[in-house]
Amino acid sequence: MYRFKSKSKILLGFIFILAILLRFIWLDKIPPSLYSDEADQGYNAYSIMKTGKDEHGVFLPVSLRSFGDWKPPLPSYLMIPAIAIFGLNEFSVRLPSAIFGVGSVILTFFLIYEIFRNNIFKTKLALLSSFFLTVSPFS
Repeated sequence: MYRFKSKSKILLGFIFILAILLRFIWLDKIPPSLYSDEADQGYNAYSIMKTGKDEHGVFLPVSLRSFGDWKPPLPSYLMIPAIAIFGLNEFSVRLPSAIFGVGSVILTFFLIYEIFRNNIFKTKLALLSSFFLTVSPFS
């Protein structure tokens, strides 16, 4: 079991809240439009939800054909619940990625904590790693 000082818990809480804010505020507006891959995956998710087939008529595909290449279907399958609840729009297409982005911040904290478990600075390293992942525009 992990035991952290209350200061570390508070800092991790602030980092977690910042990660939520940065990933969910204006989720449907920034960037201003869907990228072609996002649009294609969202449409395939909608098609699979409605018919069980992708845009090319393949029943529950294990790989999605898209713009001359193949994409893994997991992102599209993860979009289906959001599309079912919120409809086919930019918010519902980006929602699963935002949720997993927030989860990756917490996962990074515990991963770095375990990797450096014998280091006296393990909590500081884990907090810094989580913070840098939170504010990274590529995450």
